[in-house]
Amino acid sequence: VEVPLAEGAEVVHAAAAAAGGRSSSSSRGSASGSPSGGGAASAAALGEAEAEAAVDLSALPEDKRAIKGGDTAKLQEEEYRSELRRMLGDLEHLRPNLKAIEQLALAAEQAESAGRDAATARKEIEDVEKRFEAVRAARRDRFNACFKKVQEEINGVYRRLTGNPSDSALGFEGGSAYLDLEDTEDPFNGGVKFTAMPPTKRFCDIGLLSGGERTLAAMALLFAMQAYQRPPFLVLDEVDAHLDGPNVQALARYVEQSDCQTIVISLKDKLFSCSDGLVGIS
Repeated sequence: VEVPLAEGAEVVHAAAAAAGGRSSSSSRGSASGSPSGGGAASAAALGEAEAEAAVDLSALPEDKRAIKGGDTAKLQEEEYRSELRRMLGDLEHLRPNLKAIEQLALAAEQAESAGRDAATARKEIEDVEKRFEAVRAARRDRFNACFKKVQEEINGVYRRLTGNPSDSALGFEGGSAYLDLEDTEDPFNGGVKFTAMPPTKRFCDIGLLSGGERTLAAMALLFAMQAYQRPPFLVLDEVDAHLDGPNVQALARYVEQSDCQTIVISLKDKLFSCSDGLVGIS
C-alpha cells in the first residue's frame, strides 16, 4: 500500500500509541486475571496493529525513507505534487490535435483531386498535340503535293507563254522557269524561290526582271497552279497593261488554246480580238 510520507508517519505513530494503550490495558488486566492469557492477547493485538499500519517504502531512495514527518515531509510532499502537476501539464500538451487530423484528411483529398485534374489535363494535352500533329502532317503533305505538281508544270507553261511559233521553226522554244524551296525539311519555315530565264537572257530572280517579263512569269505560275486544282473559270483584269505587242499575242494564244473558261478585262485589241465573246463598256 502506497500513502504519502506524512500520512504514513502519522499512521505509524498512531498505531504505536494504540498498541501501547492496549498493552497497558492488557497488563492491567493481567494483574487481575491470568498472566499468560493476557500477555498473548496483547502481543496478538500489537501484531495486527503493526500489520495494518505497515507502509511499503522500499521504492523510495534511502534519503527519502529517512524522512519521518514534520516540515521536511511536507516540503517533500509539495515537491512531489508540483512535479505531478508539471507532468500532467506535459501530458495535456501531448494530446493529439483532432483538428490537425481533419485538416490532413482534407489536404489529402485536395491533393488526390488535384492529381486527378492534372492527369485529365495531361491526357487532354496529349490529345490536342496528336490532333495538331495530324493537321500539321496533312498540311505538309498537301503543300508538298501541290508544290511538286506546280514545279513540274511551270517550266512548260512559261516556255509556251514566251515562245513564238516563227521562232520555234528556227529552233527557239521560249524561256525557262523553275521553283525551289528555301527550306526543304520544313517548307513553312522558308519561302519559295521563283527563278525565270526569258528567251535570249540568263537566269535571274523574278525581282530582277522587267515589268512585262514579271507579268509573264506571274501568269505562268497562275496557269501552272491550275494543273493541281482546276478552277471553274479565271478572271484576268488588265494583266496585259505592261506587255508589249509580241507578249500580248503570246498571252492571247495561250488563253485561246486553254480549255479553262477565262474572263479577260483588257484595253488592247490584240488580246480581246481573240475572244469568243466581247462586251463593251462605255
